Amino acid sequence: LGDVYKRQVSTQSTGEDCQGSMELLGLAAHPTFLLWHGAAGVTLVLCSLLSACVDFLQPIPKLQPYKPYWTWSEYMDALQVALCNALLVHWPASLGLFYMWTLSDGPVHEFNWGTAVVHMAGCGVVVDTWFYWTHRALHYGPLYKAIHKQHHRFTAPCALAAVYAHPFEFLVGNYTGVALGPALLGVHPWVGAVWFTVAMFGTCLTHCGEQRARRRDRSQPAVSQYRDPSQPVPWLMVCCLMGMGW
Repeated sequence: LGDVYKRQVSTQSTGEDCQGSMELLGLAAHPTFLLWHGAAGVTLVLCSLLSACVDFLQPIPKLQPYKPYWTWSEYMDALQVALCNALLVHWPASLGLFYMWTLSDGPVHEFNWGTAVVHMAGCGVVVDTWFYWTHRALHYGPLYKAIHKQHHRFTAPCALAAVYAHPFEFLVGNYTGVALGPALLGVHPWVGAVWFTVAMFGTCLTHCGEQRARRRDRSQPAVSQYRDPSQPVPWLMVCCLMGMGW
């Protein structure tokens, strides 16, 4: 199976089956393109289903326990936006960035664990830097009202909220940051698949909002979204996060 996949990649990456203006559109049928986006799509579906089941069947206290859980109507609204973004909006960026990847050594170089680790770390740096600055820009007054406010509609979010965003924000702020690293670094096809899976799982997890990352005494009040002013500021962590942004 690995040999068959490798032959398909090497054949399609040369552009022999794509001519003229159809070459870019033909990339949508490239096995690596399908592998990467299929991995991200499956991860989104599984995480969204699990998060919805947890919310409806066995609710876990949210980090903001005073916020209401989603209703079925809100789930349907979020699902429509998520499907639109996942199936339609990404194409301008996905085809362009994937074409950039086909021009790199990614389609032909052999898999190497050391290079894979470096590429995964590099993709992390690229997406953190890209997301930090685009997200910061989207919190600027006019841009926030016109674009980013839609993403903040749900104050007690779940995994599906990860892709609930204005089309411009999803295309520029979210998808481009994830796909830019593999395109620039020329990652191996399987490394790209792992990266897309990890990136989607990470954003779904951070949008769940449940208190499952740590155990706590149930007699204590719920964790607040605000920092206790009596506690010292973790300056080392702040400096690390600022450094990642730069």
